[in-house]
Amino acid sequence: MKTKLFPCLFILILFPISASDWYRSSPGGIALEQMGKLAALRQEYALEVYEPALSELPEMLQDIGKKASRMSAERLYHNEKVTLSRYKFWDGQNKMLYASQFDMQGYSWIERYDTKQRLIEEYWSVQDTDWFRRVFVFAGDRISVSRTFAAPPLEEGSLIFTDFYRYDRSGLLRTIERLPAKESLVAAKTEWFSRNVPSLTSLNRPGPGAAVIPGAIKTETLQDMMIVYNLDSRGRVIREQHKKQDGSVLYERTNVWDQDRLVMVTINEQGSAKRIEYTYDAQGNRISEKYYAGTQLERQIIIQGNQEIEELYDKGQLVLKTIWVDGIKMKEQRPKRQQLKP
Repeated sequence: MKTKLFPCLFILILFPISASDWYRSSPGGIALEQMGKLAALRQEYALEVYEPALSELPEMLQDIGKKASRMSAERLYHNEKVTLSRYKFWDGQNKMLYASQFDMQGYSWIERYDTKQRLIEEYWSVQDTDWFRRVFVFAGDRISVSRTFAAPPLEEGSLIFTDFYRYDRSGLLRTIERLPAKESLVAAKTEWFSRNVPSLTSLNRPGPGAAVIPGAIKTETLQDMMIVYNLDSRGRVIREQHKKQDGSVLYERTNVWDQDRLVMVTINEQGSAKRIEYTYDAQGNRISEKYYAGTQLERQIIIQGNQEIEELYDKGQLVLKTIWVDGIKMKEQRPKRQQLKP
């Protein structure tokens, strides 16, 4: 008996099994309740969290993995099939270098951050074969310029257009002016975000697929899309619609303002309704955020100076409470819940 067991133990020593944490998950990949692998996979949505080996990373991320001090991976399962993968990378000071997501349905992205944790570069793809790149330039804490390219992941690519961001004295975004890379395509620069846009009468097309993009770029899904902005008399966006050429609305976002502060956002997309509520202190600092799906509270963030308390809810019940200090997770609590029946 001992002779038969010994080779098995030897194999385990040579090839250690990497541990994964398993959770019951929301459709968006938010961990709701930790459980064993088999129990998690019996749920409609399950999330696996693990530390990947370099060879497990997508090929386009392996050079990033070589430079990172730490990395993590997540796999979202829907009825036991992987539908989404995420990868994150940190430096030696525990600051985020890159974050990425790869969706099996075609929408994927890669984000790069600077030492101040500002997003300075992003790649995204709506279809697996069409990738775009955007680089942000900051003036202080505000974006001043962004440049958009047609580019495969982690390559320079060819410039499509440049956006110039203009702010008022209060720091509110006033206009974004778009300058195409090839002046011959339009008579002048295209201003697509302006207080002078009439209510829902000007069809503006920011982003890949716009009329100002060189014809060599073929992305049918994006070319069929237009974005319409409705602004109030103070130049603030009060409604944003993503519409197809036939007039059908795929996405609608409505903003509610109290003086210069955004207090509520409602989002309707493909039949689902979401709402975000913000509150502020007397000095105008944001102190809380609440996220709803329909009427159900899903997430709450309470801001107390450099500390943030994040709470996740499932069907109105608190399932996870996390405390962050200066962007670093300090404590995580999972209230005891009634055991699920097998």
